[in-house]
Amino acid sequence: ITSGASILHFFPKRNVVRTYDWRHGLSGEVFKSIFLLGGRGTRASDGKIYLATTGGLIVFHPDSLVENKYVPPIAITDFLIQNLSVPVKGSDGDTLVWETPLAQGITHTKEIEISHAQNNFSLEFAALNFVSPEGNRYKYRLEPYETEWIETNAANRIARYTNISPGKYTFRVIGSNDDEVWNEEGVTLSITITPPWWRTAWAYVAYGLIFLAGVWRVHVFQKERTIRHEREKFKEEELEKAKEIDQLKTSFFTNISHEFRTPLTLIKGPIQEIIDQIGNNRNEIDRRKISDRLKLVQHNSDHLLRLINQLLDLAKIESGSKAIVKSKEDINPLFKAIVSSFHSLADQKNISIQTDLPLAHYEALFDKDKLETILINLINNAIKFTPQGGSVTVIARLNINPDILTLIVKDTGIGIPEDQQSKIFERFHKVSETHKDVGTGIGLALVNEIVNLLGGFISVKSKFGEGSEFQVVLPIESIQEVRQVFESEEIVISYQSTDTGNGQPTTDHKLQQGNESKPQILVVEDHRDLRAFIIDCLGDEFHFLEAENGKHGLEVAIHEIPDLIISDVMMPEMDGIAMTSKIKSDVHTSHIPLILLTAKSTEDSKLKGLEKGADDYLTKPFNKHELLLKVRNAINRQLKLRERLRAELMSLVPKMEVLSGDEKFLNDVKSGILKRISDEQLSVESLAEDIGLSRSQLYRKIIALTGLSVTELIRKLRMQKAAQLLEQKWGPIAQVAYEVGISNLSYFSKIFKEEFGVLPSIYPVNQDKLRDATNVS
Repeated sequence: ITSGASILHFFPKRNVVRTYDWRHGLSGEVFKSIFLLGGRGTRASDGKIYLATTGGLIVFHPDSLVENKYVPPIAITDFLIQNLSVPVKGSDGDTLVWETPLAQGITHTKEIEISHAQNNFSLEFAALNFVSPEGNRYKYRLEPYETEWIETNAANRIARYTNISPGKYTFRVIGSNDDEVWNEEGVTLSITITPPWWRTAWAYVAYGLIFLAGVWRVHVFQKERTIRHEREKFKEEELEKAKEIDQLKTSFFTNISHEFRTPLTLIKGPIQEIIDQIGNNRNEIDRRKISDRLKLVQHNSDHLLRLINQLLDLAKIESGSKAIVKSKEDINPLFKAIVSSFHSLADQKNISIQTDLPLAHYEALFDKDKLETILINLINNAIKFTPQGGSVTVIARLNINPDILTLIVKDTGIGIPEDQQSKIFERFHKVSETHKDVGTGIGLALVNEIVNLLGGFISVKSKFGEGSEFQVVLPIESIQEVRQVFESEEIVISYQSTDTGNGQPTTDHKLQQGNESKPQILVVEDHRDLRAFIIDCLGDEFHFLEAENGKHGLEVAIHEIPDLIISDVMMPEMDGIAMTSKIKSDVHTSHIPLILLTAKSTEDSKLKGLEKGADDYLTKPFNKHELLLKVRNAINRQLKLRERLRAELMSLVPKMEVLSGDEKFLNDVKSGILKRISDEQLSVESLAEDIGLSRSQLYRKIIALTGLSVTELIRKLRMQKAAQLLEQKWGPIAQVAYEVGISNLSYFSKIFKEEFGVLPSIYPVNQDKLRDATNVS
């Protein structure tokens, strides 16, 4: 095949093409066919090929073309750094400013080492084939820097590399002759590029040491910072703990003051009453009443003394001056005597007390006073938090060798939340979520301190809403059986009291249904004796309702609508402040005057109660005369308000100034009546439904605010409207009667005359008399 300045020899079976040109003896630059055989060269019968060129006629036989099968050796002929040939060390050409890495000629060098600064280098190579050397071909790569062979020819026999990273490399080059007979083994050169000093092994060791030193320093810094943080946290925790202790102490002293003020009130009040009775009735002294009052004084003096003794016991134990005084006692009589002392308290709450004591009597050596204190506090605590109808069980177990007394007090009370069971023995701590500010928070703390002092331990098991079980284990000495008791001495004491059906005991002061001649007062106080004393102080001029806490008090107030409420502040279930807020925000009870009676005498406490709507405040211990005057004044103010509201209600002219809640309620009632005044079916039931109250609630509210029944109020407003229509000559009397919802004319005339003193037929002539009658009504 002719092609330009060359001849191509194609072997179809091997798919090989060999090229011949001027280097193989051809002359002329361009082949031109001069034959007439289709413009092509020709092959003679002897096999020779004739081709015409500009340089003459070419004649050859294909069999005369012999393939060059020589495998040429490959050699690296030069090594350059930064485009400068590297001389052999010590030779005449060794004039470079840097030290040459070649110890001998590059052709005989198998390994070479250069620095990181010499990483721009080149390698020149050659195939030692001198038959048409221009046709030699090459492939090279720098492993592992290059993974693919790079092909080149005789015109470009050099490999250039720039910025090669430090490391070990192998430069490999292979080549072929002009007939592409390859030397596959080629030649290799190992090249090592040394790293800079900062990337040497020693440098990395130094880096590692520096890093470790840094880590250690960071660790030390973090540790120091953690220590500082822990110190600061500890200081903050100590500060918070101090604040918490201060708050607990403040709460404790508030609660203990409440505990003190209640018995003080029940001491001071009866004494004042006795003094008044002696001063006013020197010849007629009610000895029985004085005896009852003195018993109340004695009971509350004992209670006050017990509280003070608990505080003193805690102080003595804390200072280490509380000594253990042991004596030999019979356990059974001691326990029975302690349990029996709670009979009256259990009777008040309708609670049964059960005891489970050893059948045999035993004497043992122990501290009687401290054991009494433990048992009294646990039983008192159990009764305090057990609702009516519940039970308390006291169990004692003796174990000989070792000598141990196990004391268990179980109740069916309200229980203790699991998250607070670990805190109940802490001083001043109270389970406020459950016990609602009842008690001082020192009873269980005192028990825990005494148990620890005696070398025992105390534990509690409780389930919220199902009751609690306190277990005390105490070491005792010299247990000796005194006598054998063959019959069980288990004592089961059950107390029953009359119940009204709403959870309250019946009292002589309970308002009798249908008796409305006396004002009705609701007394809300959790202390039974104090509640009874307040009622006794106010005397016979009132009827009384009772409630033992704010929740029950709110229910009684809504159901009964009393004329006045007297309430303590600190109570279980719901305190007096919360009850006041609910009563004053409820349309059924918002009009009821409310006096708060409390041990909290601070200005903030008073302001908080007054902000919630309380009408007055009285601090324990109170003077019974002051309480009576405040009650009378509040009732009188309510009566005057009732008269004013009644007069305004009877006026058909709407009131424009800002209205109170009670005035707004009456205006709503009045509007509801006037809207349906022509409806003959208007009744108390339908009006109550329109207003959104029950019939009884509407009745009590209207009576409390106006002194009128709902029926009387509807009738009066109908007559007022009828009078207005007659005065305006709106229409005939029958039409006026129909307009105000009355279809019976004779009945209309009758009640009109009862209201205004004249018949409707002559009403416009007697307007002056009407006004007089209206003012009187």
